[in-house]
Amino acid sequence: MEAEGEGFTTADEWRAAHEDFWHSPAFRTYVGGPGFVVGADTEVVLEEFVVEQVDAGHAPAVPVDGHADDRLVALYDEFNEGTWDTDFYSKELSGSALRIADVGCGTGSFAIRLAREGHRVTGIDPAPRMLALARTKNNAAHVTWLEGTARHLGPGPFDAAVMIGHAFQCLLTDEEILETLTEVRRRLVPGGRFLFETRNPAQEAWLGWQSADGPAAVDSSAGPLLTGWRLMDVREELVTFEARTRFERDGTEITDTSTLRFATPERLSELLREAGYSTIRWHGDWDGSAFDESTSKEIIVIAST
Repeated sequence: MEAEGEGFTTADEWRAAHEDFWHSPAFRTYVGGPGFVVGADTEVVLEEFVVEQVDAGHAPAVPVDGHADDRLVALYDEFNEGTWDTDFYSKELSGSALRIADVGCGTGSFAIRLAREGHRVTGIDPAPRMLALARTKNNAAHVTWLEGTARHLGPGPFDAAVMIGHAFQCLLTDEEILETLTEVRRRLVPGGRFLFETRNPAQEAWLGWQSADGPAAVDSSAGPLLTGWRLMDVREELVTFEARTRFERDGTEITDTSTLRFATPERLSELLREAGYSTIRWHGDWDGSAFDESTSKEIIVIAST
């Protein structure tokens, strides 16, 4: 198979061959224009695609749900051990023992930390494999684990709720966001707080979600890995990307496609008011600095009833 442009010695030869094709009866019939001519003012649609060579000794990549695949769940837990965000939230929730709901708790690390700090914690997540790993951890018995979303929390009440790890960005529609905000607010005591974060769309973080230099070699408890990212689509506030992981021990390669929403602070403010929150504090970084739309990477929200 030849690459685009191979077989021609000059650009004029390449263009002439393509024009012969574009002006052929078959192509003109296909586009429904017997007089179709390609010229300097012809509008075109540009497409980006990736051609991949599959090693005959390995199976092609298998698409999976990253929240349901035990291997990816374990890697998620392993590669998300940073505490810059949980340190911030822990400090905000310190001072007295609270009843706290961790919405979208994932593999439970922060819920367990809050329980160790003396709070009464309920961790809830819609992914059963995430919860299964959470329940195996030290001190997991001190947390009440539930499967579901905010509307499955039970009556509460809670003094505070958190939604960390950018889990809020998995809410893709206004309806999903409003339901989560409302269901949490209904279970909060007067003066209770909902703390969460989302990436600031003005900073276009998705531009870095592309492995321009090819896959990266990573060490893990599962052995050496090759990992890569591919940005697939950016449409209004929704960003779709693919994560690819190859386990070098057995050659297994899997892909996980995700879509996240980058809601604007203006829309977030409208939805928070509609859900019934009376006071909203906005931070732009984990040091507690104020939110600045032009410079802040994060939109950190502390909304009170």
